[in-house]
This record gives sequence, structure tokens and C-alpha cells, in this order.
Amino acid sequence: MLDFRGNSFIGVAPKAGIPSIFRERSVLSMSSDSIRLGGIEFVLGDEIEKITGLETRTVVMGNLLRGGPPTPFDRILATGFGTKAVDMIVDRGFGYMVGVKRIHLLKFL
Repeated sequence: MLDFRGNSFIGVAPKAGIPSIFRERSVLSMSSDSIRLGGIEFVLGDEIEKITGLETRTVVMGNLLRGGPPTPFDRILATGFGTKAVDMIVDRGFGYMVGVKRIHLLKFL
């Protein structure tokens, strides 16, 4: 893919079942109620940057999709987007994007 300047980039959407090498967890925040775990996106981003030597920016899809703090719907939608994107890669469905039509996640040109 190319950005607006013509530079190439790639989007990566981690999916459940990724190799255990990337199963590292990090504590994002602590409160008296619970520990908020996360980190796969940051671990994977750091690894990509180390291997390629290219700047890597991590975006949490749940925060990006609709703006504001993520709701449970946002988290489910982001998980579905990531899963569909990885399925498309496995099926060699390059050049498409994931979108929603009614209640179905589809690939679009």
C-alpha cells in the first residue's frame, strides 16, 4: 500500500492463534478493581521495527474506528475486522479492505 506521499506501508492485524513468541503480555494500567492487560500490538510493532529498520506506529483499532473511548461493540467490531483481514491474507485476497454491510464483514475494493 502507499501513503499520500507515495511511500509504501503495510497494515498488520493480529489474530487469535498467533505464535506463542508474540504472546507476551504487558500491564497497561492498574486500579483497585483489576489489571488491564494488553500489549500484543506493541510487541508486534516493536518486532516489525527491529526486523525491518522502518518506523512502526501502533494503532489500537477499537480507539480508531469510531472515536472516543472504546465500547464493547467497538472491541467486537475491531476483533472482527482483524480476523477478516487475516482470513483475506490467508486466502491471498490482497488489494481489498474489510468493511461492514448490515451485519456482515465483507471485503471491498
